[in-house]
Amino acid sequence: MFDLPDSWVWDFWFADDGEQYHLFFLYASRALHDPERRHYRASIGHATSLDLVEWTRGPDALVRGDAPAFDDLATWTGSTVRHPDGTWFLFYTGASLSDG
Repeated sequence: MFDLPDSWVWDFWFADDGEQYHLFFLYASRALHDPERRHYRASIGHATSLDLVEWTRGPDALVRGDAPAFDDLATWTGSTVRHPDGTWFLFYTGASLSDG
């Protein structure tokens, strides 16, 4: 089972590349204390599994951008699709400091 005890984890999606499963998820540190603050500190994490039971966490798939990027406040939920030519795309939403 996938678990990050020091983080809030929510909004997740999967991709199957034919060899392993990829888990993408939003997460933020529990050090923020107030769970509502997680939405503005979210990153998109990544983990892989061969059996959907045992997971290996990898580097983050995405972290928020630098100002004035559209995601300079937070990255939010997304989806992953594979183009017929084999290229993978990860689409996601974000929030900007300029949004007020």
